[in-house]
Amino acid sequence: MTKCSSSSTQKSFAGEKGRKRGLSPEYKLRWIEKHKTRRSGWVDVLYIHKYVPNLICRSIRAVQMYEKYGTLPRGN
Repeated sequence: MTKCSSSSTQKSFAGEKGRKRGLSPEYKLRWIEKHKTRRSGWVDVLYIHKYVPNLICRSIRAVQMYEKYGTLPRGN
């Protein structure tokens, strides 16, 4: 029978350190990150492609899908 330390039983949360946020350096050359604040205080982040007209992504995942596979995000 082994004992569990209290630090190993704690749950990790999305806001904890170690989680990367924002675009990776190779994407920052081609994308503009724009922050829009709603009246409620919530911040929306839009990613706008510098060279492709009217290409706007609402998530980092959509940016990665476009960069890797050429898949356009919904609504474009």
